[in-house]
Amino acid sequence: MTRKGNKALSAAISPAQHDFRHRYARAIEEEGKVKLQELDLFRRDVSTYVRLYDFMSQIVDYGDPYMESFRSSCACWRR
Repeated sequence: MTRKGNKALSAAISPAQHDFRHRYARAIEEEGKVKLQELDLFRRDVSTYVRLYDFMSQIVDYGDPYMESFRSSCACWRR
């Protein structure tokens, strides 16, 4: 991905990152254990998808630009 493309992706992902951080902080403040568990599960699922895709794409050529784009978005989001 080019720098220009990376900046555009980061800009597109930024609102979602901000929203997640805000929800996470609010769950901590309100001691919402269920909500906090849901957010942690989502974060783990995103990380698992990225790691699994990275590993499997070395073995299998998916040939699906959507999956590659989704992986890039998830990787950018979890930073």
